[in-house]
Amino acid sequence: MLGELERAKIVVTNYHAFKPRERMVLSRGNRALLQGRGEELQTLETEGQMLQRIMPELMNLKNIMVINDEAHHCYREKPETEEEKLTREEREEVKKNQEAARLWISGLETSDENSAFGG
Repeated sequence: MLGELERAKIVVTNYHAFKPRERMVLSRGNRALLQGRGEELQTLETEGQMLQRIMPELMNLKNIMVINDEAHHCYREKPETEEEKLTREEREEVKKNQEAARLWISGLETSDENSAFGG
Protein backbone atom coordinates (compact mmCIF):
# COMPACT_ATOMS: atom_id res chain seq x y z
CA MET A 1 0.00 0.00 0.00
CA LEU A 2 3.04 2.31 -0.08
CA GLY A 3 2.15 3.46 -3.59
CA GLU A 4 -1.32 4.46 -2.48
CA LEU A 5 0.04 6.17 0.61
CA GLU A 6 2.39 8.25 -1.55
CA ARG A 7 -0.62 9.49 -3.54
CA ALA A 8 -2.54 10.44 -0.39
CA LYS A 9 -3.72 14.01 0.01
CA ILE A 10 -3.49 15.13 3.61
CA VAL A 11 -5.25 18.09 5.19
CA VAL A 12 -4.47 19.07 8.76
CA THR A 13 -6.98 21.47 10.26
CA ASN A 14 -8.21 22.77 13.57
CA TYR A 15 -11.83 22.53 14.69
CA HIS A 16 -12.07 26.34 14.57
CA ALA A 17 -11.94 26.09 10.78
CA PHE A 18 -15.40 24.47 10.78
CA LYS A 19 -17.04 27.61 12.15
CA PRO A 20 -18.92 29.28 9.27
CA ARG A 21 -17.50 32.68 8.43
CA GLU A 22 -19.23 35.84 7.40
CA ARG A 23 -19.25 36.35 3.63
CA MET A 24 -20.25 39.98 4.02
CA VAL A 25 -19.37 42.08 7.06
CA LEU A 26 -22.05 44.66 7.75
CA SER A 27 -22.54 47.17 10.51
CA ARG A 28 -25.79 46.85 12.44
CA GLY A 29 -27.21 49.91 10.65
CA ASN A 30 -26.29 48.70 7.16
CA ARG A 31 -27.65 45.24 7.94
CA ALA A 32 -30.97 46.75 9.07
CA LEU A 33 -31.08 48.99 5.99
CA LEU A 34 -30.45 46.11 3.56
CA GLN A 35 -32.79 43.76 5.37
CA GLY A 36 -35.66 46.19 5.64
CA ARG A 37 -38.74 44.38 6.91
CA GLY A 38 -37.88 41.15 5.14
CA GLU A 39 -36.31 37.98 6.41
CA GLU A 40 -33.00 38.12 8.25
CA LEU A 41 -30.03 38.46 5.89
CA GLN A 42 -28.03 35.26 5.51
CA THR A 43 -24.42 36.39 5.37
CA LEU A 44 -22.72 33.29 6.78
CA GLU A 45 -21.09 30.90 4.34
CA THR A 46 -22.97 27.70 3.50
CA GLU A 47 -21.72 24.25 4.52
CA GLY A 48 -20.42 23.71 0.98
CA GLN A 49 -18.57 27.03 1.01
CA MET A 50 -17.06 26.16 4.38
CA LEU A 51 -15.82 22.80 3.08
CA GLN A 52 -14.43 24.44 -0.07
CA ARG A 53 -12.52 26.90 2.11
CA ILE A 54 -11.14 24.28 4.51
CA MET A 55 -10.24 21.45 2.15
CA PRO A 56 -10.66 22.38 -1.53
CA GLU A 57 -8.17 19.71 -2.61
CA LEU A 58 -10.49 17.00 -1.26
CA MET A 59 -13.64 18.17 -2.99
CA ASN A 60 -15.12 15.58 -5.38
CA LEU A 61 -12.99 12.80 -3.90
CA LYS A 62 -14.37 9.61 -2.41
CA ASN A 63 -13.09 7.38 0.37
CA ILE A 64 -12.11 10.21 2.71
CA MET A 65 -10.62 9.16 6.03
CA VAL A 66 -10.75 11.48 9.03
CA ILE A 67 -8.30 10.95 11.85
CA ASN A 68 -9.38 12.92 14.89
CA ASP A 69 -6.52 13.28 17.34
CA GLU A 70 -8.77 14.88 19.94
CA ALA A 71 -11.85 12.67 19.62
CA HIS A 72 -12.51 12.84 23.35
CA HIS A 73 -13.40 16.52 22.79
CA CYS A 74 -15.82 15.69 19.97
CA TYR A 75 -19.35 15.03 21.14
CA ARG A 76 -22.87 16.28 20.52
CA GLU A 77 -24.05 16.90 24.08
CA LYS A 78 -22.44 16.04 27.36
CA PRO A 79 -24.67 14.88 30.23
CA GLU A 80 -25.59 17.65 32.61
CA THR A 81 -23.23 18.11 35.53
CA GLU A 82 -24.24 19.22 38.96
CA GLU A 83 -23.83 22.88 38.10
CA GLU A 84 -24.79 24.11 41.55
CA LYS A 85 -21.44 22.74 42.78
CA LEU A 86 -19.48 24.54 40.05
CA THR A 87 -18.06 28.01 40.36
CA ARG A 88 -18.98 30.64 37.78
CA GLU A 89 -15.59 30.16 36.11
CA GLU A 90 -16.08 26.40 35.96
CA ARG A 91 -19.57 26.81 34.41
CA GLU A 92 -18.09 29.16 31.80
CA GLU A 93 -15.37 26.61 31.02
CA VAL A 94 -17.98 23.84 30.64
CA LYS A 95 -19.99 26.04 28.27
CA LYS A 96 -16.87 26.90 26.22
CA ASN A 97 -15.89 23.21 25.97
CA GLN A 98 -19.40 22.19 24.93
CA GLU A 99 -19.43 24.83 22.16
CA ALA A 100 -16.03 23.63 20.90
CA ALA A 101 -17.24 20.02 20.89
CA ARG A 102 -20.45 20.95 19.08
CA LEU A 103 -18.52 22.87 16.43
CA TRP A 104 -16.08 20.02 15.84
CA ILE A 105 -18.72 17.27 15.60
CA SER A 106 -20.88 19.47 13.33
CA GLY A 107 -17.93 19.99 11.00
CA LEU A 108 -17.23 16.27 10.84
CA GLU A 109 -20.90 15.51 10.19
CA THR A 110 -21.03 18.14 7.45
CA SER A 111 -17.98 16.61 5.78
CA ASP A 112 -19.54 13.17 5.95
CA GLU A 113 -22.95 14.26 4.64
CA ASN A 114 -21.61 16.36 1.78
CA SER A 115 -21.89 14.54 -1.55
CA ALA A 116 -18.36 15.61 -2.50
CA PHE A 117 -17.17 13.27 0.21
CA GLY A 118 -18.94 10.23 -1.14
CA GLY A 119 -22.08 10.79 0.95
